[in-house]
Amino acid sequence: MPTLMITVVEHALAASHDEITTSADAGVLRVSGTHDFTIRNYSRTACKGIGFGERIQSDEFTVDGLAWNVAFFPDGCSIFDWRDPAVFLKTAKMPSVAVYADFDASSYSRGFRRFVPRKRLEAEALHDDSVTLRCTVSVLKPADEPGLVEVPVPPSCFAENAARFLASGRAQFDVKFNVGGVLLEAHRLVLASQSPWFDTLLYGHWETTTTSGKEVDIVGTSPEAFKALLHYVYNDRMPPDADEAMTRQLFVAADMFLLERLKTMCAGRLCRRFLHDGNVDSVMRLAEAHSCAQLRQACENYLARRQRGLPVFLDKGN
Repeated sequence: MPTLMITVVEHALAASHDEITTSADAGVLRVSGTHDFTIRNYSRTACKGIGFGERIQSDEFTVDGLAWNVAFFPDGCSIFDWRDPAVFLKTAKMPSVAVYADFDASSYSRGFRRFVPRKRLEAEALHDDSVTLRCTVSVLKPADEPGLVEVPVPPSCFAENAARFLASGRAQFDVKFNVGGVLLEAHRLVLASQSPWFDTLLYGHWETTTTSGKEVDIVGTSPEAFKALLHYVYNDRMPPDADEAMTRQLFVAADMFLLERLKTMCAGRLCRRFLHDGNVDSVMRLAEAHSCAQLRQACENYLARRQRGLPVFLDKGN
């Protein structure tokens, strides 16, 4: 008898993983599978409204020999439930045993037509413009009934391995940047793959100049901010020790070099960790200057809560 639990992961940057566990108790064998489904770029896929009945679907994962996936409906699954997100677990093959759940469901899918109020989801579970859903499926059967052997596949480590190799220096740097008199080196391919600005610079009209061995002068940002930007380019995450001043500089640099995901991450960190009465006006001006609607809205919400005497909670994590 399969049972289902779907929860919102408190920290959206938790590494995605598939985990299979097996246990026996009182003559009952439990085979459980856990899958983390992360919806990235939430503001561009959900907040602006993709319409009820439209879904964002996870990759397949296997529990007890059946392939499952999670379907997330940002605007609800029907016209009657369009205000709040819906979540359903689906399988391509009908289970051979009965399914127990405390909600109405068909034979092929089961879930929550109103999973969580939208305002609560966006206020409490949105981190760096991402939401992670953790789905746990447990299949219960008599202990003497043999189950299928599960061979869990570890998550991809390609990006981590590539970053570690490039940072080792064994792959020769092939482009140099002069940032305020500080010389910084990098790999053209890595920069171009992350940013259309660097793609145009290094493989477009300026390719001949950048491949001639000359240093590329960078203006409009500091050496420290450019180093932090390179950290993101190679590691796909912000420097963990970036304070408010550095986060502001990195936000501006991300906008300049067309790194939209980094820009959103900086905006999220500014409004979650550093926003206060003394800087909310300047942060709003920063958001307006760099066309960041999410950061501007966060500032407006902060001011509105202050005017109404409501508490403002900041997240001291990432």
